[in-house]
Amino acid sequence: MDKSVLSALIALSPSSMTKIARSAEIDHSNLSTWLRDLRVLSEDAQQRLADVLGLAGEELATDRVFFWKTDRDFDSLQLVLDNLVNNAKLIPLVKQRGKRYDFADLFAQPMAALVSDAGLRAVLFLKTPIVKDIKYAGELPWFSPKFLVGTSWLRDLDDKSFPEPIQLDKALYQRWKNGTITVDEFNALLSETNAVAWSTVIDKALSLNLTPEQVLLLLDR
Repeated sequence: MDKSVLSALIALSPSSMTKIARSAEIDHSNLSTWLRDLRVLSEDAQQRLADVLGLAGEELATDRVFFWKTDRDFDSLQLVLDNLVNNAKLIPLVKQRGKRYDFADLFAQPMAALVSDAGLRAVLFLKTPIVKDIKYAGELPWFSPKFLVGTSWLRDLDDKSFPEPIQLDKALYQRWKNGTITVDEFNALLSETNAVAWSTVIDKALSLNLTPEQVLLLLDR
């Protein structure tokens, strides 16, 4: 087992190390000292730990939805992406609002869905509340290919457009945030990204610098 990968998955998990160790039937102190290279952990114990963290052999399980909380440096998430995920795609998530979403919502509600060609499903959540972290006030991090090497948006974008996020109602937003959604719910919401919404049409028209009159002219043809 790659200790660095297991350590990264532990860091991303919303569960405490104590709970993870208990689920893997490993003494918490033994797990802690093993991660610090201060003791040996048996192969059986490492396998149980990998099972708890969702590893199926050398790959992540595809029959569950992972829920990962990441720090602002994204180090643990990037390590997992580099070692376990190929062709990762990001889909921004925001809480539903009455008016159209604003780009700032992607900073204020830092969540994203992550999928891969191999069938990985994950929900990402940024740990630290942005409003409380003055250090990053000049450049707020969010789930973007700019911060995560080897990822892309589900839709190709030009320089003048932004991703259309999946908007979740309040109850579902909390369940996604708490990591309690099912595979079927995850798939159902992501399938909606294949549909073209009016907001997508408007964004495209704006990116092409089309006026409302020009759009109407095109529709009348």
